[in-house]
Amino acid sequence: MSELQFRASQPPAVWRNNPVLVQLLGLSPLLAISTSLVNGVGLGIATLMVLVLASITISLCQRLINTEWRFAIFLFVLAVYTTIIDIIMQRYFYALYRELGIYVPLVCCNMALLLHLETQANQQPWPLAIRSSVLTGLGYLLCLIGFAALREILISGQLGENWQLLLPESDARIDVTSGSASADLFRFVRMTPVALILLGLILALRNLLAGEPDFYSDEQPVNPAPRARVTGKIQPS
Repeated sequence: MSELQFRASQPPAVWRNNPVLVQLLGLSPLLAISTSLVNGVGLGIATLMVLVLASITISLCQRLINTEWRFAIFLFVLAVYTTIIDIIMQRYFYALYRELGIYVPLVCCNMALLLHLETQANQQPWPLAIRSSVLTGLGYLLCLIGFAALREILISGQLGENWQLLLPESDARIDVTSGSASADLFRFVRMTPVALILLGLILALRNLLAGEPDFYSDEQPVNPAPRARVTGKIQPS
């Protein structure tokens, strides 16, 4: 078992076993759309809903899932719920949907969700699957919100611009303010490489404050096999 699989198989936790800060999964959408708090909230909630619904489905059907085809089934279930969320956002939150772009349909390709279905939902009864998926989804949502809020403050010096995108659209057109006059602080933080460096600093601070968890402390020590010393020539059988 790899270290990533071992980390993912541990009980989900918002802080100690966070999918972003500990498992380092789902970083692509985190870095791409976290330029504003509204984007982080929108994509985080969409990801949370897909994960919870997919976990319930996989948990209820785990006895029917073919082991050899399980990853294809996981992806299919994630794609179904992602499509449903995609349609709902296009119908009721179209302005927000445009802001998030391709990363709404790509929720089903998030490795954090796929690995959670493999190590948690496919091994648990549905009540535990709901609990673990909510904790994992909340961990991802809080990381998106916190990182997006930090970047928005650094970029424009304000927080919550275009908050109306989180409200269902009415017949009236929602105007989106892009690039206000106050957006003149650290605009280079919009760049993905700079966001990656900023995320690295946050991870370093998190490890400094919390310490790297010893995930292998519960494993039994491996005793090396005794070595036999052979002298002389080995006779062919």
